[in-house]
Amino acid sequence: MTGNNRSLQKPPFWATFFTIIGALILCSLGTWQFQRGAWKTEILSKLNRAYDGAAAQSQDLFAQNFTDGAFLYGRVEGRFLADKALFVGPRTKGEEIGFHLLVPLETQTGTLFVNLGFANSQKRVQAIRHLNNQTLWFEGLARAPDWNSFTPDNLPEEDVWYKLDLEEIAAAKNLPPPLPYILYAERSSERFKQGAPDRIPTDMFPNNERWYPPNNHGQYTLFWFAMAGVLIVIYGLRFLRKPEE
Repeated sequence: MTGNNRSLQKPPFWATFFTIIGALILCSLGTWQFQRGAWKTEILSKLNRAYDGAAAQSQDLFAQNFTDGAFLYGRVEGRFLADKALFVGPRTKGEEIGFHLLVPLETQTGTLFVNLGFANSQKRVQAIRHLNNQTLWFEGLARAPDWNSFTPDNLPEEDVWYKLDLEEIAAAKNLPPPLPYILYAERSSERFKQGAPDRIPTDMFPNNERWYPPNNHGQYTLFWFAMAGVLIVIYGLRFLRKPEE
């Protein structure tokens, strides 16, 4: 009788409670990662469609329909406002820490900010000064700017920029309201040398590479669901096994 009574003993309340809560939290994290993975997959699909159209390099960017969340690849032409250039950072490229150089382009459709790419020093802006107010064209990927809650606020009065808040930047630079996206230039009608004439060609603007955000959410999904399974197994081994006679 003693063995039967022991086999029917109920698991401890608090152990059961915290196991259920823990399993729910871990499953919620797994579900969130699964949803993030689906969202990231959709972004990569949109990017691939945009890059597939890169063969038509002369395609007018403004002839395409830009909507929220869209990615477009194309060419724009306008007046290059080098005197209103700015640096956004810090940014990294490999092991280097630097900035991204943004220059407004005055087009027939409106003011478009063009990201010329990475510079390891703010002095690199000298490479573009001589073409101020010249008509140039740029080709690349257009996408809406974004930032997260940890990004510091901009300091317009000091010309220090962390967030790609285009309206705030335009107001500080005395520009009309800008178009709501940035062109990440890969090519242009002019190659801007960042340093001395003997610099290698890679040390030039524009230097943006094709952007593909990492998508590791599948393995994170498996991890969190596996942890939930491990927690349940440990609970079962500890509290649901029949005690030895």
